[in-house]
Amino acid sequence: MKTQLAFSATIWVMVAFASSADTADKKLLPHPDALPNTHKPGEVDDPKLVPFIVRSTEKLPGVVVDETQAKLVGKWRYSTHTPPYVGLGYLHDQKQGKGESSVTFTPSLPAAGVYEVRLSHCYNIRRATNTPVTIHHADGETALRINQQETPAHKRLFRTLGKFRFERGNRGWVRISTEGTDGKYVIADAVQFIPVATRAAPLRIATFQIDATPPLGSPLCNGNVKPVMRIVSPLTARGVVLLGSEEPIVLCAFDWVGIGNESYDAFRQAVGKAVGTSADRVAVHTLHQHDAPGSDFATERLLAQHGLSKQYSNPDFDAQVMERLAAAAKRSLRNARVVTHVGLGVGRVEKVASNRRILGGDGRVAIQRQSSGGRNPAARDAPVGTIDPLVRLIAFWNDEQPLGVMTYYATHPQSYYGQGEVNWDFVGMARAVREQALPGVPHIHFDGAGGNVAAGKYNDGAKQNRPVLAGRLAAGMKLAWQSQQKTPVSGADVSWLVQPVSLPVRNTLIEAELLQKISAESNAKKVRLRAARDLVFLRRMKQGHRIPLTCLRIGNARVLHMPGELFVEYQLAAQQLRPNDFVAMAAYGDYGPGYIGTQIAYGQGGYETGIVSRVAPTVETTLTEAVKRLLEVKD
Repeated sequence: MKTQLAFSATIWVMVAFASSADTADKKLLPHPDALPNTHKPGEVDDPKLVPFIVRSTEKLPGVVVDETQAKLVGKWRYSTHTPPYVGLGYLHDQKQGKGESSVTFTPSLPAAGVYEVRLSHCYNIRRATNTPVTIHHADGETALRINQQETPAHKRLFRTLGKFRFERGNRGWVRISTEGTDGKYVIADAVQFIPVATRAAPLRIATFQIDATPPLGSPLCNGNVKPVMRIVSPLTARGVVLLGSEEPIVLCAFDWVGIGNESYDAFRQAVGKAVGTSADRVAVHTLHQHDAPGSDFATERLLAQHGLSKQYSNPDFDAQVMERLAAAAKRSLRNARVVTHVGLGVGRVEKVASNRRILGGDGRVAIQRQSSGGRNPAARDAPVGTIDPLVRLIAFWNDEQPLGVMTYYATHPQSYYGQGEVNWDFVGMARAVREQALPGVPHIHFDGAGGNVAAGKYNDGAKQNRPVLAGRLAAGMKLAWQSQQKTPVSGADVSWLVQPVSLPVRNTLIEAELLQKISAESNAKKVRLRAARDLVFLRRMKQGHRIPLTCLRIGNARVLHMPGELFVEYQLAAQQLRPNDFVAMAAYGDYGPGYIGTQIAYGQGGYETGIVSRVAPTVETTLTEAVKRLLEVKD
């Protein structure tokens, strides 16, 4: 039996650092049939990837076959120029002899059974996007084509080819060939065979929470409103650690306005290290309250260089919160509980969300209906517009005992703000109502794709509206709780996909002009702060940084984790891609991009697609393709 699967594989990035103590296998010698390396020791194209090199195969689980043990056909050359790799280096085909060269890896397996087969390769734009790989296993052969430009999922080095049944001994093999890869390098490095346990590991959950309330005087809302003058309600950072058959997964939500760029990376790295997982298996989101702080270490550092230190954020406090968050996540592992069932539910929320962008007869935005837009009778009387009226709920159970709840609802969370009164606004109040109704059950709430959604139709900024909005959202959460359907779950039912993306930058962001804006002391402070945020994002994208979009799968449920102030149309489109499944979305991940609209929205005008959006209209294509891969939907 031979199975042909032609696809451009989706690659999921999981970043983790290899031990600096790794040393090369003492007995490892270059393959005698390979041409020698032409690069000097230490000559690499990306030094940041050197820590991911695995010098010794003994550091890896399962059975590993290095290129030094493989069978070579055709001309292959050694290289160490592009890390990471396993052992001495990797082989490339020199872009020559296409269709005539191959590398075959044959393991000696200690027992018959099912093995996860992983292939290691370095990656960049010079690599082949359609490298043929054939796996010969006990049930026949499976032929794949993989994209070696994409980042491997496992510690930036190995990618999973699949799980296959093998006989004991050396009857199976994996072959890399060069057929049909004209103009690009084919890479051959190592193949890993990891035995798959026949009995599924249980799913376990650990929950954590810390106080994230900023001290008096700290900037709020990225320096756009008055600093902290009074604490109305404390702010929290709370989350769950999911422990199953693979590395831990962490989901975390902050009562902050946003965590972007360098801070987004740093928070995820700190938490991942603390719980023993890679940064790309950590999702950090904010609820986007405006009487709350934001964080970006890179923007803060740039502003400090221009005399604006601690006008945008409180970096010392941010670092302390990051340290305490990581410690709390680590401590939570001691009290992890077994999850036997997962409950999924939905509830309709009445009279909270409304679309912020009201179009006129010419198809352009005629009225901006912001969070307190009800002050304008025309905005109050206009239709609700495009929203997602449902709150979605995932509950974790140990038989009849609930262990934790996660909810998702798409809207800006503001009722009124801007006077230096720190609070978690109506979404935090609704969350607290539900926690009181379910004593001892942690509730982690996530803001969905609410970039163009707010409570404006139902809110005029009057203080008495905050508890009213909270009550309506809490009622929807209650309906979701009551509607949930429980199904059995194990560790094998949980998986995590990552799709890194480089977002297209708005063409009006020009580095020299932004630097001039930051440097000009005559400019208003808000202008300089925004220019710094723009410049940091511009530079990150220019340097090739990619933002990881992720998807949690629990049985038939999918939860997408997305960046920026995302328009609700992305959430609705994702649900339509899997109409028979439960699909939730958490936005406000990496806050760096700002607002992210749909392509058509950028031609309709309005606030959200103006200077507050750092991305180009083609961002819709980038994100749509990534979401399809995460949801494993084929065209």
